[in-house]
Amino acid sequence: MLARSDLEAGFILRLLARCAAFASLAALPPTALATGRAYVISGNDSVASETAANDAAADSAQANYVRQGYTVVRLNQPTRAQIIAAFQDPLARAVWFVGHGGKNNGAYVPFIAHNTKAGAAGEVGIRPTDLAGALGHLQQVVLHGCGQFLQGWINRFPNASVVAWTGAVSSWSIRFDEYWRGQGRIPARNPFGPPMSDIPILVDPRLDAAITFSPFDQEPGIDIDYLRSEYATYGFTMPTALASLIGTKTFNVVVRDPNNPVDFQLLGGLEVGGGAVVGQNNSGYSLPDFVYELDPLTYCSALENCDSIRTAFDTGVGRIVDNTTGLPDRKLFSAASYVMWKVPGPGTVAVAASAGLFVLRRRR
Repeated sequence: MLARSDLEAGFILRLLARCAAFASLAALPPTALATGRAYVISGNDSVASETAANDAAADSAQANYVRQGYTVVRLNQPTRAQIIAAFQDPLARAVWFVGHGGKNNGAYVPFIAHNTKAGAAGEVGIRPTDLAGALGHLQQVVLHGCGQFLQGWINRFPNASVVAWTGAVSSWSIRFDEYWRGQGRIPARNPFGPPMSDIPILVDPRLDAAITFSPFDQEPGIDIDYLRSEYATYGFTMPTALASLIGTKTFNVVVRDPNNPVDFQLLGGLEVGGGAVVGQNNSGYSLPDFVYELDPLTYCSALENCDSIRTAFDTGVGRIVDNTTGLPDRKLFSAASYVMWKVPGPGTVAVAASAGLFVLRRRR
C-alpha cells in the first residue's frame, strides 16, 4: 500500500507528462484531431434534476474526448435504437453512457436503462445480447450506471477498455469521476496510445447497499435503482447530541484541487434537520450555512472506503469554509460526514489511501 506522499508525487509527474502531451495536441489542425468517433450518451430520468445531472456529466465527457482528439456525437435522452446504433457504428471508437444499471434478485446484471419509469417494458433497457456484430471497432466503453463492471459487458467488447462501477453510485459521484478522472483514461488518438486495461470504479459496499433502492421492475426480473442521488433515502443519520447541536442547516459540497485552488467542482447542496438529510439541491444552495470541501483524492478514498473520511479534517484534506453558523468547523465536518458517508469526520482511525485511486486526473 502506497503512502499519500508517494501517490501525490506520482500524480504530479503524470500530470506534468500529460500537460506536455496536451500542448502538442493543441498545436494540431482541427482536421488532424478528427481521427476517431466518440458517442456521449446521456439517459433520461423520471426525476428532472437527475436528467440534468446526467447531462452535466456528459458535458465533462464531451470536453474530455474533444481534448483527446475525438470527434464527438452527443446523444441527449436518445431512443433505445439510437443507443444500439451508436455501439454498432463501425466508425465509433468509444461509447460513453450515463444512466441506470440493473439488478436481478439483488445481484447486478449487465443491463443499462436510459429512460426509467417511462415507455413500455423491454424498450428502455439494453443488454449485451441486444448488440449485434463483433464490436471489435470499439477501444473504450464507459458505463456510468450502477454496478455495471460485469463480465457480460467485458466479454462483449473484445478490444475495448471497459470502465464501469462495481456498485451503486450517486449522480454526484458520477459527475465527480468524469470531471476529475475521465480524461486520463481515454485512449489517445494523436498519436495512438497503447491499449488500456478494463477499469473498475470502486464503491464502498456500505454506499452500494444504501444507494441500491429498487421499488419497481423495469423489465421482468430486472429492478432499476432510479434514486441514485437522493441522499434523503440513504438513511444516514447523526448521533442525537450532534443532531441537536446542528439543528436545521444547508451546506454545499465542493471538491477542490489543492494544487490549483481555482479548479473546483460544486457537486450540489444538502439540507439537514433532525440529524438527517431533508432536502437536496443538485445545483447547490445560493446562500448555504457552510461549505463542506474535500480534495479530489479525499473524495476518491471515501468512495472506496468511507472510513477514510475520519482523518480528513485533521490532516487538512477536508475542511469547512464559509461557515456562517457560529458552530465549530469540526462539528460541522462531522455532521456532514455522517450524512454523506455514514461515518463521522474527525477521528483517530487511520486508513491508507488506495494505490490505484489517483492515477487519473482531469485537465482543462
